[in-house]
Amino acid sequence: MEEENGFQPSNEGAAPERAVQALVTQDELPPPTQMRQAMIVAAGFIVMFMTCAIIFAYGVYQANYEEMARQPRTPFTGTSSSIISLIGTLSIAVMSMGGPFAMTWAKLYGPQPVIMSGGVVFGLGCILASLSEYVWQFALTQGVLVGMGTCMAYVPTMSVAPTWFDKRRGLAMGIVISGSACGGMIWPPVLRAITSHIGFRNALRISGCLVILFVPLAGFTLRWEPNFKTKVRGQTAGTSRKTGWINVPLVNWRVAKSKKFVSQALGCFLQSSGYATPLFFYAAFARSLGYSESMADNFITISNAANFVSRIVIGYMADKYGRLNVLFLTTILSSIAVFAFWLPATYANTAISGTAADVL
Repeated sequence: MEEENGFQPSNEGAAPERAVQALVTQDELPPPTQMRQAMIVAAGFIVMFMTCAIIFAYGVYQANYEEMARQPRTPFTGTSSSIISLIGTLSIAVMSMGGPFAMTWAKLYGPQPVIMSGGVVFGLGCILASLSEYVWQFALTQGVLVGMGTCMAYVPTMSVAPTWFDKRRGLAMGIVISGSACGGMIWPPVLRAITSHIGFRNALRISGCLVILFVPLAGFTLRWEPNFKTKVRGQTAGTSRKTGWINVPLVNWRVAKSKKFVSQALGCFLQSSGYATPLFFYAAFARSLGYSESMADNFITISNAANFVSRIVIGYMADKYGRLNVLFLTTILSSIAVFAFWLPATYANTAISGTAADVL
């Protein structure tokens, strides 16, 4: 009818759709080489080693800040333990809550600039924290900025690495994630040694400079797998690169209201809420039981050593026996460990304190 009246249908709106369809339906590229996969795993390991590991080593700072709280004329004088722990809690919270934004930026601009920028933000957060004089300044720098930098580096890394693997994806991700555990073995004694000899401010500056150096170098290697990159282009087609970074990711309420999603989200929430507590208070709790400062910090190292081995083993088991089966098993074992070790240690501390009070 339009052609009979002299009107011709416009193809301008269909052109982008045809272009996207051509990209999506093109022949898949050959699989990546083993060298490329090894580089992806190594780069992901470094990112985890230099970001998440330092956050998880916050227990060293927690114990040091609590000591400073009992001393006059320090930034933490008179500050409670719960307020001090807010610094580490903010970093963990921002790292988790900023995930949708970091993922949107990685899809729109590519994971490389996001990961590299995350390393710079993390490092600047540590350096600015070394110049802070009030608790709220530490909360904004060592808490919010460090958490933001970790999110920008951690989330794209965990999204990029799986795209390069198929058969041994669980093992590869186990090695990548073990970077945080390996760093958890190394960073606590290193930070404690630096703090003891040249002060916590220099510990923040040194770690911040190292992150600014190594995370951008590793981030340069972390790019989308070519076939997956084609899918990402289709997902971001029509999104402005100038204003897309401020777009708030929308929630699919149909999925969010489903029983499976609610159950999984609740489980992740409870797991996360219990995961950070031992990390932050490990050293301080050990000192309250009478252990020396070095031994208290060694408990964090021992914990992360076990974590390092188990993450690789669990990744291998996930490939062989299924992810959900392994998740169920490890969750049960974690619950048993808490009741078998953590609770008795808490009651033992109370009993020791009560006996000492009776003697006095």
